[in-house]
Amino acid sequence: MADPFNDIVGPATTDLDTALLQTASPVFDRLRREAEMIDAKGVQAEHVATLGALGVLSAGVDQTRAATAREVHEQLAAASASAWFVCAQHRSAAVAAEGTDNTELRARWSEALNSGRSLGAVSKAHIRRPGPPTVSAERAGSGWLLDGTLDWVTSWGLADALLLLAETDDAEIVQVVIPAEEREGLLVGGPLQLAAMMGTATVGAHLVKMKAADTEVADVVSKTTWLEKDTARAANVQPAVYGIARAVIAALHDIGVQRSFAEASDLAQQLRSRLIANRHKAYHLIDNVDPQEEISARVSARAEALHLLQQANEALITAHGGRAMLLSSSAQRWARESLFMLIQAQTPDLRTELLRLVATSVGK
Repeated sequence: MADPFNDIVGPATTDLDTALLQTASPVFDRLRREAEMIDAKGVQAEHVATLGALGVLSAGVDQTRAATAREVHEQLAAASASAWFVCAQHRSAAVAAEGTDNTELRARWSEALNSGRSLGAVSKAHIRRPGPPTVSAERAGSGWLLDGTLDWVTSWGLADALLLLAETDDAEIVQVVIPAEEREGLLVGGPLQLAAMMGTATVGAHLVKMKAADTEVADVVSKTTWLEKDTARAANVQPAVYGIARAVIAALHDIGVQRSFAEASDLAQQLRSRLIANRHKAYHLIDNVDPQEEISARVSARAEALHLLQQANEALITAHGGRAMLLSSSAQRWARESLFMLIQAQTPDLRTELLRLVATSVGK
């Protein structure tokens, strides 16, 4: 059973929808207690239904204030990063269904996804890769034929809808929303054996002339436009980074207090101060600067946050000792989840900045 979460960092602001957070708090406590089980056996349909009914799935998609949505995602990731990632992937499908001009698609999926009654999944990382498309789209009658390999599809078996992206020969991105189930031309493999985030029910899939009808197409945009928006979005720090860090720093502080280990509790306070400063900078950029501006500053803040997270994990495992290597220990799970955050929505600029930070640390 997980220890109580003695959060010494706290939220980024007091201007929050406390009703939503108070309602969700017992569920986050439960996820925290079950986090090692979720990591091993997966997020369950019951977890998704509960989070949907509470409004956690909708936070950041509906009219929830941005600050509250970020705090919801921070607390969810602090409890279970697998549960957070399932919810985070949902957002892309919900936004696509809400924003589409396709009235049939919107009628089928928008309310269900945006209310949290249904769960969405997404497969789009392949669009970021340079070189020839790994998932292609070809116009065929009243729809599109999709071919290629999807390396990552999260929430398979949990999700109701799948947002799937493919690229045409003339560099347009076709975005389709389909039921998240096998169909003719969509072949899904077994769960991927991952070192981290095994609880997310992530699979690989192959598309062999899979037909997507026009009624399933949310949008068709130029790849240049899509990449510009994606680059701006990916430059920002994910609230989950701060959420996991809050859990790790809290555990480090507790070890220091419980064992009269001043080095641990003092370091926890230093990490706390650095996290708060970095989070203030990152959220200020999100709230007050045009999304297409200050990209380098956003990437720098994201790299700093990720680097801090790795340092916090190193400190916790060092202070914890050998027991941190037990699969029943939250410390090893947080370390693996934190490594995942290094590569989640990773861009070339972020990779370069992260390596620069590591090189600077090594050179000291």
